[in-house]
Amino acid sequence: MLTHYIKISYRNLMKHKLQTAACIIGLALGLTCFSMSALWMRNIASFDNFHKNAERTYMVSCGIDIHDNVQYWQDPIYCDYLAKYPEVENVCGVVCNGLLETHKKCFVRYKDTQKYGIRQNIIDSAFCSVFDLEAVEGRIKPLKNNEAIITDALARTLFGNETAVGKVIEFTPYGYKKTEYKITAVVKEWKQNSLLTFDILTPQVSQPEVVFVFVKTHKNMDYKKFEDKIYEDKVKFGDDRDNNILPSTITLCPINRVLIETNITGFDIKYGYIRYFVALGIIIILCAVCSYLVFLVTNLHIRSREMALRRVLGSSVKGIIGMVAVETLSIFAVAAALGGLLTIACLPYFREYSNIQIPLTDILFETACYIAAISAIATITAATTTLIVLRTSQHTIMQGHRSRQGSSVVDKVGSGIQLTVTLATVVCSLVMLWQVRYMSHSTDFGIDRHNLLFASTNNKPEIMQYVKQSPLIEQYLEGNRFIVPVFGDMWLTIVKEALLPDTKTDADKQISISLHILSKKEGELYHITPVEGRFSENPQEIVINESLKKNLGLGDKTLGSKIHLPINNNKECYTIVGVIKDIYRQSPITHNMSVIYIHGYEAFSMSMSFCNGVLMRIKEGHFDEVKHDIEKIVGIDNDGNTQAADAGPQLIDVEEEFCNNIKSETLMSQLLSIATAACIIINIIGLLSIISLSLEQRTKEIALRKIHGATRRNILSLFLSSHIKILTISSIVAFPVSYMIMRRWIESYPLHITISWWLFPLVFVGMLFLIIASVFWQIWKAARQNPAEVLKSE
Repeated sequence: MLTHYIKISYRNLMKHKLQTAACIIGLALGLTCFSMSALWMRNIASFDNFHKNAERTYMVSCGIDIHDNVQYWQDPIYCDYLAKYPEVENVCGVVCNGLLETHKKCFVRYKDTQKYGIRQNIIDSAFCSVFDLEAVEGRIKPLKNNEAIITDALARTLFGNETAVGKVIEFTPYGYKKTEYKITAVVKEWKQNSLLTFDILTPQVSQPEVVFVFVKTHKNMDYKKFEDKIYEDKVKFGDDRDNNILPSTITLCPINRVLIETNITGFDIKYGYIRYFVALGIIIILCAVCSYLVFLVTNLHIRSREMALRRVLGSSVKGIIGMVAVETLSIFAVAAALGGLLTIACLPYFREYSNIQIPLTDILFETACYIAAISAIATITAATTTLIVLRTSQHTIMQGHRSRQGSSVVDKVGSGIQLTVTLATVVCSLVMLWQVRYMSHSTDFGIDRHNLLFASTNNKPEIMQYVKQSPLIEQYLEGNRFIVPVFGDMWLTIVKEALLPDTKTDADKQISISLHILSKKEGELYHITPVEGRFSENPQEIVINESLKKNLGLGDKTLGSKIHLPINNNKECYTIVGVIKDIYRQSPITHNMSVIYIHGYEAFSMSMSFCNGVLMRIKEGHFDEVKHDIEKIVGIDNDGNTQAADAGPQLIDVEEEFCNNIKSETLMSQLLSIATAACIIINIIGLLSIISLSLEQRTKEIALRKIHGATRRNILSLFLSSHIKILTISSIVAFPVSYMIMRRWIESYPLHITISWWLFPLVFVGMLFLIIASVFWQIWKAARQNPAEVLKSE
């Protein structure tokens, strides 16, 4: 019986070659998109699940409210404070340099063996108590200065089969001097996904600026109650800090949900955007399956005589359903094979986007599981659809008559759903591309970043000599605490009454402020022009940004107002002499905080970090030339690796660094474009299938219309007008929905585009052109047939 069903399925599919090919291609695209998106999501959800105590290990984040947005930070000072709570078993701080792109330029050397791309974690003494490390060689113990722990994989690379413990290696982080470390232990490499993946563990010798703080709590502890308890003590946190930031929120995030619930540096696409991609994958596969079901229902109506004859000859409803199920499985089997080939072809690009490095065999196995599940669901759906069609049209089938009413409704509904989804996806894709382009090319972000190059001058006086002598450099700024690139901020939180004691204000309102250096010289280099007043000319004058002006609520009385700031342990008075636009230093994605710009170094305490480097503005058209010259001085090869024993300076293209901050949005827009293209292809293929089947059903009708005087133009307009109506109805549904979704999305950005009305007619006309171009030849071919030959064949 199964062999018989397979033969019938093959004959039927070959009878409708165009429609079969259309279904297979659409399903292959849908299966590929869905399986990749599902694989991506499952891979993200697997991070740090393997730790023995994952269920009671949490990352601690503290934040301050900035314009109703929360910005989080981690701080090593909190380690000692959190350890005092009875709920905490252990607490540690770790700097995860392996999450940064710069780890690719970090290298380790032992004699003549050198390896790049070293992932380093800088840990405190409690790290080994919070996380599980399995020793292969040596003994795991708290690290002293110039001691290190490495993985077995790195040990094999450097030492082969020799013992690693006791040997001294040279490790050179990107942009820093080399350091010699004595290996005290070799541990097994974590094979599973982890945010804390490392090749080398080194001790903290100074207080780093960014630390991830993790706590391991006692068993059966309600971490939400513990989180509330810590939040109630937030004033004590502020008392323990040097820069007086009072956290307005404190969160404990389970370690296996850190990547999902927070935006961690080192991952190109945010988790929220990955969810969008998964949703698109589901939509694409639904469109593909919907297209196949429309083909199935239409085909069942075409085969009504065959079904009636089978019923007369004794075939049961179960037998007919089995035949359709085999036909469905045959199509999905071919589509799955084609989808597997597409997956292999797209895998290099998929790895680049997703950072998934699992073996090809594992990816294909997991993809096969997803495809099998979808095929099973589609087969059950096809069987159910067949049963419904047979029962609702049983009388018509038994009479041997064919009715197009049910088939026509299904055709129109199926086409309408696909067009609605496609139109909405096209609009969303275009708006996202538009917003990303605006963020990367706009001049509204406060600073002109074009042709700005930063070079740290650690142990390289030749760089300054080159900068001073080169005619290709218009301006330069040496040894300053730069606005961009960003090397750290000085923050403070102060109540309004303390900030403006001479003005009537909301006494209890707290304002979070960032402090930076900005004088006329810096303003000229960054191409900043005050919107009010002027730049400061002495240490007692300050400039503020528009956000702080709004928070202060001084209005027209801003210039000349006095502000009292607790700097250098003294509460000094400063006069506001200017207001500048908000400067988006790192990213246009986050809202700006209130900023005070002070005249020079003397206003800051020596505890603040200064950057030993030079920022230069290069003449138009000579950026690459100057960058290449400085790279030669530094000793960087074509692959970006430093050949000198000392890694020395780092080079930062300020514009490129800024664009890297919207990398997530850029990659997501590219993914959305790919998904849009897939939706359009599946939709057009589905329309071709529906049109060709419809023409097969209506050949006699077309012949009779031609006999009664209908022209080819009349027949063309008859078929095209129905699809134009469907497109119009789909547009009425899709455009408002996509507008509301994208307006909400773009309004999450501080500066954003305005969605113009002309975008919607443009998309409508474009889709109309694609539909006409796709189905015109099929309709024209049917309209050219000889009516006599058609009626004779009937």
